[in-house]
Amino acid sequence: MSETKEDKKFYRLMVRERLALLSFLPQEKRKFTVLLTSENLRDKVQIGEEDQKQLEWQVDGVPPQQNIRWNNTKDFGKIIEITDDERVLVNQLLADLEKEELLASMHLTLYQHFVLGKNMIDELTEEEAEVAGSSGTLLQMPPKDSKPS
Repeated sequence: MSETKEDKKFYRLMVRERLALLSFLPQEKRKFTVLLTSENLRDKVQIGEEDQKQLEWQVDGVPPQQNIRWNNTKDFGKIIEITDDERVLVNQLLADLEKEELLASMHLTLYQHFVLGKNMIDELTEEEAEVAGSSGTLLQMPPKDSKPS
């Protein structure tokens, strides 16, 4: 499927949302196109070394009993460009979780983003466009419409 610019949308995803998304993206036993779409999305939302450094990322314990901590005050989100195929996949996965009554609180904002279409970014600021055009690194400041906590 050939994608045009109109087929892509931008989302500002926080670390918590990125981790939740990574937790349910399929990694095996699916159709090739589903696995490919999942892998492409996984690459976009992963928490890379630069992100970990900026967020003061800490991992305690050993798998599967690991605890991950980060400095939440430094998480201003990461602008992620999501294709229609990726959005359809996430919608389907969230719908499956809901149908099986397996949605958890960690899925709520993802559900709002992908299923309800809330907080999708229609137009990027100049800084956001520059960041999204690069490797999608973390933003260095909160969104202009956010209020200090």
